[in-house]
Amino acid sequence: MYIPKNIIRLVLGTAQLGMDYGIANRTGAPDPETAKQIIKEAIEAGIREFDTAQAYGCSEKVLGRVIAALGVMDQVKIITKGITDFSDSSSMALQVSVERSLNNLGIDRLYGYMLHKERLLEQWHGGLGVCIGELLSNGTVERFGISVYSPEKALEALAIDEITIIQIPSNVIDRRFEDAGVFQEANRRRKRIYVRSVFLQGLLLISPEDLSSRMAFAVPALE
Repeated sequence: MYIPKNIIRLVLGTAQLGMDYGIANRTGAPDPETAKQIIKEAIEAGIREFDTAQAYGCSEKVLGRVIAALGVMDQVKIITKGITDFSDSSSMALQVSVERSLNNLGIDRLYGYMLHKERLLEQWHGGLGVCIGELLSNGTVERFGISVYSPEKALEALAIDEITIIQIPSNVIDRRFEDAGVFQEANRRRKRIYVRSVFLQGLLLISPEDLSSRMAFAVPALE
């Protein structure tokens, strides 16, 4: 498949490929052919990076099968999120987690691997940092990062040399990270921010009158 040379600043999140995901989702996970068409169209539009996670059901496996079928395995970059907890001294647990993602995706190395829980930063000086250093040095992972939920943890993560990519939730309603200077700090340190929840799982694209009763609290924000 031909991939355009222009690199756009978009990453396709693939949680819905492996599970019923999204406030606006009324059809569940797509079937294999639909999943393939979604990835194919994204690639043809110039998207080269894809975000997945072990916690997203079978998303890694679906994504791996599709990029293999499209023949673009060596032309795309994949970021996944893995293990959520492990012993401070267990580098083996981290390696097993990475290998699990590699096997699921059918690839030899990852562009990015992120911890899925910000609380794991507490273990950094207890052994986690050493484990990550080993992971980066053997070439299995090009970039290491973490998915966070608060500006405080984002700034803490940015201060760690080995962490070069960070995923945060941000959108037109949630401006906490912008207000806290997270984007400016990342730019100063030449680190990359990946923004998730841009549309709040589709909430920001729904007309207020189409909201379910349990989401009625969001009407003022949408209006």
